[in-house]
Amino acid sequence: MDVQYRRRRGESPDVAEYRHRFPELDGTWLETELTADLRDDTVAGNGDHGAGSSREDPSARSPFGGDDEPRAFGKFQLLDRVGVGGFGTVWRARDVRLNRIVALKIPHAHVIATAGEVARFHGEARAAAQLRHPGIVTVHEVTDLNGLPILVCDFVAGTSLRDLLGTRRLGRRAAVKLVANVADALAYAHAMGAIHRDIKPANIMLDTAVADSGAVADDADSDWPGEPRIVDFGLAFLDQESIHLTQEGAIIGTPAYMSPEQAVGRDSAHPIDHRTDIYSLGVVLYELLTGALPFAGTRSELLNKVIGSDPPSPR
Repeated sequence: MDVQYRRRRGESPDVAEYRHRFPELDGTWLETELTADLRDDTVAGNGDHGAGSSREDPSARSPFGGDDEPRAFGKFQLLDRVGVGGFGTVWRARDVRLNRIVALKIPHAHVIATAGEVARFHGEARAAAQLRHPGIVTVHEVTDLNGLPILVCDFVAGTSLRDLLGTRRLGRRAAVKLVANVADALAYAHAMGAIHRDIKPANIMLDTAVADSGAVADDADSDWPGEPRIVDFGLAFLDQESIHLTQEGAIIGTPAYMSPEQAVGRDSAHPIDHRTDIYSLGVVLYELLTGALPFAGTRSELLNKVIGSDPPSPR
């Protein structure tokens, strides 16, 4: 905790300093723990885990606690950190062997702590890797580095819909067309048997590289800076900010956008299906059109409202 808070303040604590401060502690254990903590870079924060998010502590760019120079990380060269959240960190990196820029999603060690969680991570990632659609960020592989499963996917040059909404509103026609594009991508994923479980503006990236390439025809109704692409398919369970446990089962998703069946929590006998994504996308459309979410309040209040109340009319 001390290391984490000091790094948030812009300091760069090192192992030698802690050895001096705590000579009574076993030196090997201390070095192992602090090195792991510095590498994991578990800085508390509220950044998106979209590949294009840039809200971060600039003093904590390297997971090795050093300078800002690119560093080797297995077969990858870490270039810069672009996001941090409850699940872990996202880095822009170069795959040295294939000479391409990718996004590395590196979970915090405490998020995937058991063999079951590791197995689930690999299973969800393998399912996501089967999806090939221009509206879905491609997952290339899952690799293990330093004992952690690392997700390797396309790097999206752009901003998230959440960040865009923090600066301006979309027109009604633009909002409807954007949601229609996302709906097409979801329809494809659902036909492939994949469910996202956490559709929200932070998980919709606006890919400026696609827009700049001219691959998408100009549209007078388009009022966003890039083509929408869904990120983190099937990996909602990694985001500790979005997980809530009840006696009925695990609730996975962000409360403000989740469907009533998610808010209740479904067990293995009553699994969540693709309709939960459609509901969540409806909440996104509601927010785009009105500038507000259907429900507000604390997490427990939100869950109760989602389960038992109808949202106010968008009008």
